[in-house]
Amino acid sequence: MPSPKEHLLKAIELDPGFADAWYQLALILLREGVRELAAEHLSKVLELDADHASARLRLATLQTELGQPGPARAQFEILLENDPRDSRAHYHLGLLALQLGNSHDALYHLEKTSSLNPDNADAHYRLGLLHDSPEDFEKARFYLQSTVDFDPTHVEGHFQLGLHLRRGRRYDESGNLVNGGFDIEAREWFETTICLDPSHAAAHEELARLFAKTGETGAAQDSFTSSIQNAPSRITAYLGLANLQAPDVAIQTCAEALNQDAAHPAVHLRKALFHLANKETSDARHHFEQAAENAIERIRA
Repeated sequence: MPSPKEHLLKAIELDPGFADAWYQLALILLREGVRELAAEHLSKVLELDADHASARLRLATLQTELGQPGPARAQFEILLENDPRDSRAHYHLGLLALQLGNSHDALYHLEKTSSLNPDNADAHYRLGLLHDSPEDFEKARFYLQSTVDFDPTHVEGHFQLGLHLRRGRRYDESGNLVNGGFDIEAREWFETTICLDPSHAAAHEELARLFAKTGETGAAQDSFTSSIQNAPSRITAYLGLANLQAPDVAIQTCAEALNQDAAHPAVHLRKALFHLANKETSDARHHFEQAAENAIERIRA
């Protein structure tokens, strides 16, 4: 029995102007991972039917994936010319602008997306990240909160909301730059992140720092350890854990960090200080020297 693909090829053979057959064939090619040929078929659809919005959207997103931002942008803009309220085109133009480092255009298109399609949680999420200045603290909080309201399973939405609140960089009523003040709320968002993704190393580390801040040393050590287990190359987690340990144990933790990055100046510096606390002067001197040399090398690089 002929496959759907074979039926479509036969339909095109009988009627080369059958635009939707070309489109359906392109979708099959996309599922098969034959992206370049799929792009050619989508272009053929638009030759036959310039108003085929689904084909134009598929082609534009595919061109973005294939590293063709210019042609992709042109296709998205045609979609907006045909329908200025096309939230999908605004959304993808916003993503494309982010990819090209154009935050101004990204804000414009993602805000349009947010107003036209409030259910687009990812648009809210990206707007939350874009509004990263202290004067936009509440705006970023609103967008990140909207992200998890519309999509409770959005892992990075939960994490970034927790991070945003933990940092708390904003201006107070007197115009002074202040930080923090939302640790309880931040802790809840980090815990939710871990519930959704138990392997989220960054959430474990941030939660560990909050535990350490409130004197919950055992919980902090456990969370730092979980962070390291899930991301062995996460040097900041090793350093956080070492700060909570006795010098002998901390020296071993720093050694494990150096197994991941042998030229990390901060780890050498911290290890030197722990050796110094143990009155191991020779080892301390060695790691102080390594810290200085590695720092200079990184600055030069």
